Amino acid sequence: PEQSLCKNMKNIYLEVMRREHLQVNQWRSRVLHKFFEEKQLEILKECKGEVHPITEGRRSIVAICFSHDGQLMASGHVDHTVSVYSVDARIRHTRAMVGHTRTPWTLTFDPTDSSVLYSGCLAGQIYKWNVKTGECLNHGEASVNQPINSIVFLPGDSTHFLISVGNSLCLLSADSLAVKWRASAFSKTRLVLAHPTEEKLLVALLNETTAYFGYTIAKRSTTYRLQLYPYSISCVPDLENTSLGLLCNSARICGPKSCAVTASYVICCGCLRTRDSHYTPTTSVKLFSILQPTFGQCLATFPVTATGVDVSPYGNLLCVCCSVNHLQADSDGPVVSQIYRLDDTSAVSQKHPVCSVVSESPLNVAVWSPASHGGLCMGTREGTVLHWCTCDKRDSSSDIDIDDERTGQLEVEEEGEGEDVDVRVKWHNNVLIS
Repeated sequence: PEQSLCKNMKNIYLEVMRREHLQVNQWRSRVLHKFFEEKQLEILKECKGEVHPITEGRRSIVAICFSHDGQLMASGHVDHTVSVYSVDARIRHTRAMVGHTRTPWTLTFDPTDSSVLYSGCLAGQIYKWNVKTGECLNHGEASVNQPINSIVFLPGDSTHFLISVGNSLCLLSADSLAVKWRASAFSKTRLVLAHPTEEKLLVALLNETTAYFGYTIAKRSTTYRLQLYPYSISCVPDLENTSLGLLCNSARICGPKSCAVTASYVICCGCLRTRDSHYTPTTSVKLFSILQPTFGQCLATFPVTATGVDVSPYGNLLCVCCSVNHLQADSDGPVVSQIYRLDDTSAVSQKHPVCSVVSESPLNVAVWSPASHGGLCMGTREGTVLHWCTCDKRDSSSDIDIDDERTGQLEVEEEGEGEDVDVRVKWHNNVLIS
């Protein structure tokens, strides 16, 4: 019995040490992620909003997406084409793929194979492309003349993806594009996004008519309600439950980047907030908590009319893509996008932007690159890609791979105890941050 007790105590000790080591590694990882994005933000500020246009004679860009490794980028254009770009120090256009009969509204790369791209258009067509050759690997029609508003892969599953089309959500096989199940709703679905860590879906459902301060909003100003539904591969979400996981009932959805989902909150770029003297609804960007017990609580509001939002890869920065009606004057030109800092409490630490992007071209979409020093890529109404990058201004000290585990290359040093601990990140024996 004594030997058994000692063995159990040893196992408990090892388990506690393992958990402690895991927590320390997670904390170190968060420190490095925050450092990396803060360093990139400093370099972007030094660039003063410089952008590098990539003009290929294409028409207005409505969608942009990156491969999981950040080496490739794709854009959808209103001339029914899909363009592919290689991403290195610069973004270079490689080819344009033709096949859709209407505008490709939503794009996504295969999460495990960067050479495969999926696109959905306003005519209900889904195309599976080989971006290296431009070949169409497969195509199908999810619905006749019903626009495909979103394509999203589920976390940890590269064999299926979800689309929002008409009054339903459909789970499709990534290989054959066959429908596995279909969840129907009373109203049209406008957007679907997957929670990054849990089996939950953010769905935007149409409110046909909405009474707002005693006035009925016209159909052109129709709003959407945002709801968070549980799901699984074998369980169809109950979209007919109009109160389950309700976050907002007055959202304005412009496109697939109108919302962003993180582990702690949902950001929507168009929420009705007030009416002016002419009784015209205006919108604002809002940040909602999806954690208990503050689920559905608005943590921050920004009085800016936007067409899209995107959170940086490690969740420390928020990009707001300003609409053409809210372009702000600046000494260097109109501000088309603003960057805000997000703090550790899942709220916006300040309501004033820490950085702004200046361009003469109005934007439709802005997306953070997942690649190191990839910066921000924006699609304009003129059909050009604006690459707001750190490549020209970076120095040798900023060439950091935060996932590099080589001994002696990247270190986190701690001095002191408790709240007085001093954290320093070292790279090649040079102190970069403290």
